[in-house]
Amino acid sequence: MKKNNNKISDYFRKKLDDRIEELKIKPAELSLISGVPAPLIYSFRFEINLSLKFDYVVMLANALNIDLNEMKGAC
Repeated sequence: MKKNNNKISDYFRKKLDDRIEELKIKPAELSLISGVPAPLIYSFRFEINLSLKFDYVVMLANALNIDLNEMKGAC
């Protein structure tokens, strides 16, 4: 189960990075928009923390218009 969770985290990290680059948004700005603390965004993006609480994933996905349903078939 851990390997699957890591794949899902990696998939979401890639989607997050792509949207951040596309929108040219900084972690501090994303933090204000999403409500997720900027240090957590930074730590997750650069793999210091390998996972995020599901609530934070939802908050980031909503702020960046990332469809979480896409992750169902990702792994």
